Amino acid sequence: VAKMITRYLQTGRNFQHTYVVDGMEYVAFNAKEQTHMADVHSLFSHSTWVCWMLLILSFGCLLQFDNNAPWKSLPHMLTFRHTLIAVLAVVTAVIILACIDFNSLFVLFHQVAFTNDLWLLDPRTDLLIRLMPIEFFISYAAIIGGLWLLGMVGLLVISTIFIRKAKERE
Repeated sequence: VAKMITRYLQTGRNFQHTYVVDGMEYVAFNAKEQTHMADVHSLFSHSTWVCWMLLILSFGCLLQFDNNAPWKSLPHMLTFRHTLIAVLAVVTAVIILACIDFNSLFVLFHQVAFTNDLWLLDPRTDLLIRLMPIEFFISYAAIIGGLWLLGMVGLLVISTIFIRKAKERE
């Protein structure tokens, strides 16, 4: 089932698992769970696209700073680095909030990200919530937050190197 969910998040195709008990075929996920996962797939796809675009844009900006064009001056580089620091501060604040009260942040995220209440699953009737308890989401949030922090720190280090080079040129 975990492989099926991962494949679904990657492709958006066939979110269902069937199994047989005493010769009877059953489906694992009800319509509510399937509709919620369609929303999750859409959010996942858009988030992935946005992350790639931001990464490409960031590295594109950094590469542009490595020559002597007038508009690629020290003030532009400093603005880029200040923006990185601001984003890093926001990401760090969200990570700290998640460490303090993950449940509230989890609920807020769902209220902002989804326009329906399909994410309110019942462990008595919905297999999906039993497969993905809160610890599952905490571990994935830690991975995502850690990757964001590493990426932001990496961009910050690279931009600092370019700023030092620009100061040497001036």
